[in-house]
Amino acid sequence: MIFLFVFLFACQDQIVELDIPNHTPLLVVNGFLDTDTIISLHVSNSIGAFENEEIHSISDANVLLYENNILLGSMQSTYVNDVVVSGSSGNFGGEWSLPGTTPIHYYTFPINPEPAVTYSIDVSYPNYESVFSQTTIPYQIDTLGMSVTDNSNESDVYSSKLDFSFL
Repeated sequence: MIFLFVFLFACQDQIVELDIPNHTPLLVVNGFLDTDTIISLHVSNSIGAFENEEIHSISDANVLLYENNILLGSMQSTYVNDVVVSGSSGNFGGEWSLPGTTPIHYYTFPINPEPAVTYSIDVSYPNYESVFSQTTIPYQIDTLGMSVTDNSNESDVYSSKLDFSFL
């Protein structure tokens, strides 16, 4: 009993100061290439983990699109819609509330990407470090169909093995 009493009253609140460096805002580029849709991506900004800022869609960045290292042109910003932003949450002793809407813009280029072609983007915007990325869409793989018909009245065990070879 004395041990419990000493243990409970020996605990103290201790404030730990963290030296968290300032966040340097970065360009954030999100996109997905598929052969059945035009090339489209979203450009926004990053925020620090402890900042009470909003992420904004950037509509006037310079976005260049390349196909096999040949410039196709500049991607055009297109307004898509407004996203409703609302609510509040605890924020390390404070509350934040973001009522209203924020516009969403996508950059598009009117071609459908082709398989085995390398696509690159170069994104620049004032006061941000430029972003470069590239990807290649693989050829589509024909899927294999397989089905198992099970007699629910029997207690059977099944095993299967699939081998794939890519040339």
